[in-house]
Amino acid sequence: MSLFGKKNNINPHVSTYSNDAGNRSNNRTNWPGRYAGPTGSVRVNNGPLPRWVPAVVAVLVIGVLLLGVFGIPAITYRSQSENTFINRMLTECDDALTLAGNLSRNGGADSAATLGRIRSDIHAIDVINDMRSTLGGGHYVEPYVFTNLYSIIDSYSANLRLGNVTMQNLTDLVQALEALQATLNGLR
Repeated sequence: MSLFGKKNNINPHVSTYSNDAGNRSNNRTNWPGRYAGPTGSVRVNNGPLPRWVPAVVAVLVIGVLLLGVFGIPAITYRSQSENTFINRMLTECDDALTLAGNLSRNGGADSAATLGRIRSDIHAIDVINDMRSTLGGGHYVEPYVFTNLYSIIDSYSANLRLGNVTMQNLTDLVQALEALQATLNGLR
């Protein structure tokens, strides 16, 4: 009470209240749980989860499982296939170089058959190169390299049929095959 008989209005949110001035033994604190609660300044909602949360979690779990089942083998296959493609192209290129070394410079009787085998080796490399491009990895070797090799072989074959000298054709063929081999070795 105040001096004039009016009751004091006390704010219920005031931290301390005492009906006796100076006597704090009967203070009531209106801060229940003010400093109690979760630690680390994380607020926990104890209410029910929205209905869509379990569905989203289930979809994410299924997605991770599918990625593990299909993604990891695909990545492993791709790395293994890259090495297999490159090694196969190098084998074909080495065979073509060996055959080119066996070609005679004066146009022997078996030169046409050997040129056909060299062409098939180059074609095998070209097919592997195109296959990788089709699968989305781009070309290992630019296509103009194969066009150049085919034109050298065609020129060599034409000179053989006509009985002309094939020395320049053989030199060009060996140089182009060596350049292809160096490019393929660079892919390793």
